[in-house]
Amino acid sequence: MGGAITVKVYKKDGYPAKRVNVKGYYGGGLFGEHPTKEVKTDNDGKCVLSWDSDYKRLVSILIAGEKHNAKYQAGETFTFTTNRG
Repeated sequence: MGGAITVKVYKKDGYPAKRVNVKGYYGGGLFGEHPTKEVKTDNDGKCVLSWDSDYKRLVSILIAGEKHNAKYQAGETFTFTTNRG
């Protein structure tokens, strides 16, 4: 099955963070966290993270080396601001 989320990344000045590396992690607990493929944001600061697993949520997202922990539900869009990029 798997899932996917849309990630939008902006710099502190409000402009899109272009070509920033983004990676997600799903799972956790007894079996540890498993990474998604790393993707880069496009010129609008947007990318899609997808994973091939029955897990419906990501437990963290890594954006340009900054880790953001939460429960990210598949099918949703999340917006972040970064100091990098």
